[in-house]
Amino acid sequence: STATNPKLWAMAAVHTTKADMYVRLWCPKELFEALKQRVHIWMATSEKYKQELLKRFRYWRNLAIDNSEAVQLWIDAGAGFGGIMSLAVDTERSTCSNQDDEDRIRAEIEQV
Repeated sequence: STATNPKLWAMAAVHTTKADMYVRLWCPKELFEALKQRVHIWMATSEKYKQELLKRFRYWRNLAIDNSEAVQLWIDAGAGFGGIMSLAVDTERSTCSNQDDEDRIRAEIEQV
């Protein structure tokens, strides 16, 4: 795991419109490990992702009193739950191509 590398002080979570990083169980696992090690996590996006995210936020912002309410409305509406433009993710839906890896990662996460 790169997140358990003692020399690692930051990592980037890269979001694009081409793939949802949370579909692969290894991605949330690496983020989980980074958080445990207090590694800084930076969000990086493609320009297309950023523009689509802003477009969706503006939709909810127009219905809300403030930014916090807009985000909550977006989450309550599903926020594309489990999709590329999600504000909430469900790692129970994430998978690994190797079943042994998937079983091991799930066991580690469920211990927490």
